[in-house]
Amino acid sequence: MTRAHVLGLLVALAGCGGSPPPATPEPPKTAPPPTPTAAETTPEPEPSAAAEAPPAKPEAPPAPIAARPLAGLIEQKAFTVKTALAEKNPNDAATMRISFFDRPVACKDLNKTGPDGSRWVTVSVPWKKDSFELNTANAGIGTDTKAGPKQQNVKSGRAEIVDVPAKKGQKGKIRLRIESAMGDSVEGEADVTVCD
Repeated sequence: MTRAHVLGLLVALAGCGGSPPPATPEPPKTAPPPTPTAAETTPEPEPSAAAEAPPAKPEAPPAPIAARPLAGLIEQKAFTVKTALAEKNPNDAATMRISFFDRPVACKDLNKTGPDGSRWVTVSVPWKKDSFELNTANAGIGTDTKAGPKQQNVKSGRAEIVDVPAKKGQKGKIRLRIESAMGDSVEGEADVTVCD
């Protein structure tokens, strides 16, 4: 006889005789509990994740830009502004293109490539008292080479326009902080001559 046969016989014998099945207990003879009201059955609201999280801290304002002369490193070499010039941005009439040079530059020479190794910073921002975030789309730092300008991508930056003259030849003031993707950076303020 196999195990399956033995198991089948045991089941059959248990069903044919033996003790009677246990009686089901009778429920107690008491009155049913009162039906709860809607207020009693409304589940407690689950605390939301937002309620459990600490309140969000307001974003801290960016650190002020130093009010010292604009200087830093470009191509890992010292950069100090000697000239800053502003002109209407030929690609965006709503902004001024402001260029900072480590050498003397006249308005008439603003768009000429400088001597090999000269350094520069350029930003394009609205010409109004305000603060603007800078990135590769609206700012650049680099050097002039025999082959032409060599620009670095801007990792982060901010410009603060402090004084905004409207007339050609007048001077405005801007503060900058720029960091390039290569690790170069400049920070400080400069007087800006309006060329047009």
